[in-house]
Amino acid sequence: LNSSSDCSTALPAPSITSRYSSYVGTTHFLPIGTYTISLTRGPDCNGAHGSSAGAVVFIDYNHDLDWDDANERVLVFANSINQGDVVTGTFTVPSNVLVGQTRLRVMLGENMVGSSQGACNNFTWGETEDYALFIRAKKYDYAATQILNPDTLGFCADVSNKPICRVSNVG
Repeated sequence: LNSSSDCSTALPAPSITSRYSSYVGTTHFLPIGTYTISLTRGPDCNGAHGSSAGAVVFIDYNHDLDWDDANERVLVFANSINQGDVVTGTFTVPSNVLVGQTRLRVMLGENMVGSSQGACNNFTWGETEDYALFIRAKKYDYAATQILNPDTLGFCADVSNKPICRVSNVG
């Protein structure tokens, strides 16, 4: 995911300039695993407020159209993000999660305490962004790592001399 919103750019509906951005028109595939996310606090849209902000990231792991369930708050950033700051965190998509289409929500808000912030709570100044995700089983990349038969370059294909190779997961 790599997106940016500012105070004046209108995004696809149902986006609201400088409040809510919907990026659900493009689905991002997310194999089960560990990920790093970075958030940058841009300029304040309605003048310099001078307050620090907090942020929180949610994933609707059970696809029930909310982010209220245990472990769906995947990242919390303390209320100490100032204008221009970049914060980075990691989260893990668990191996027992329901695979398929779901949503990710990112919220960054002034004076937000992320550990108690609900995914639908309001804040005075900030931005909420929604993304469409497709969680899939762990990524496997298979490759032929060794040719076992024929073991010479003088191989001529026929039905009695079938190629045999070793395949390994290199993902």
